[in-house]
Amino acid sequence: MKHIARNLFLHGNGGFYALWRESTLNGSKGRQIMKSLRTTTEAHARDRVERLRSLDMDWARFAEQEFGRCSASSVPAPAMASLEPQPPEKHNGSRPSFCEAVELHFERQSFSSADTERSARQMKKVVLALCANWSGFDPQLIWKRYKEHRGADGNKDVDKKAPDLVSAPNQLRWYLRKLVPWFVKQQWLPSRVLETLAEIKNLKVNPRHPEIPSKEQIRELFCQIDLENPELGRFLKFVAMTGQRRGRWHSDPRERRGALGISWSDVDLSNHRIRVTLKGNFVKWLFISEEAVRLLEELARERNGNTTPEQQIWGFSDRKAKRASALLRKWCKAFNLEIDYLHALRHYFCSVGLSEGLSAAEVAQLAGHKDNGKLLLSVYAHVLQPVLEKKVRGFSVIQ
Repeated sequence: MKHIARNLFLHGNGGFYALWRESTLNGSKGRQIMKSLRTTTEAHARDRVERLRSLDMDWARFAEQEFGRCSASSVPAPAMASLEPQPPEKHNGSRPSFCEAVELHFERQSFSSADTERSARQMKKVVLALCANWSGFDPQLIWKRYKEHRGADGNKDVDKKAPDLVSAPNQLRWYLRKLVPWFVKQQWLPSRVLETLAEIKNLKVNPRHPEIPSKEQIRELFCQIDLENPELGRFLKFVAMTGQRRGRWHSDPRERRGALGISWSDVDLSNHRIRVTLKGNFVKWLFISEEAVRLLEELARERNGNTTPEQQIWGFSDRKAKRASALLRKWCKAFNLEIDYLHALRHYFCSVGLSEGLSAAEVAQLAGHKDNGKLLLSVYAHVLQPVLEKKVRGFSVIQ
């Protein structure tokens, strides 16, 4: 680690750490203690280590005051480390420092789901990385700097031909529209700040329209994937057959999502359906095709009945699922196919469903959408046109 100042060090992961010996507490030479300051901004780190020293290096008291109910041991991802920070301001009596105010706002929020809380926590880090004092707080400037930073980093959400089409700044906009009115309500900011907030526009997310391969190409693709890794190949085929998101597995059933979050208690093969936790913690039973049922029956036979209702059907972690994405990308590149990312298999499922004659509402129900097909009609219009043309040719009103 790189020494920055007294008791302050910069780790290779971009985070700042406080480092001291127990001798600072009891006068004898003891073990060395290292704690994360939970920031990638040097100005914030210097301010926090100063406050830690003012508490005689009492980490428990400091963590309770600084981080509240949040875990004081985790280190945030150094996503914004390249941006120039502003020096933090001290507490001025009636109004807390900007960093304290942002943390206080987060502590007092109630979130509808763990995903929403995770997004808010990430956006909180973004705001603190881009602004450290009240005088430099400009919601519109923060949003613009973040948008430019995401584009400059070559983020996957950004289309090189249309750099304004990005989803991440919309999350920051959502967070600022909660943060700023709360500051105004606390009388920490003047109400005119709300006018600058209104000028932040909601960017149009650039939809990806990969060229959908034929069923023959898909069969050949999965044949090669199965030869290299049958376990991951089965998971990829299930995603393509059901159109589910990758999701994640968690020991807490309330935190499970998508295809990875399915346990054997979520499978009802006799009725051709699975139970999936969708966005917003919304749980729903979805119908699956006969080929998906056969795949799950084959998987159950391989386990020889050694399964429990709460056991994950795949038996591997989220990290291993990322290898499935790399495997898909490898073979799609070999076959020159555009569905080279896992979510594209969901696009493939929806496109095939529409081209086979299912209505947008029916495909939306199978994919787990809650808008009755509204999104499908806008995103998959290019798929619906040839289907409509085929139907109209056989359509007759008089004869």
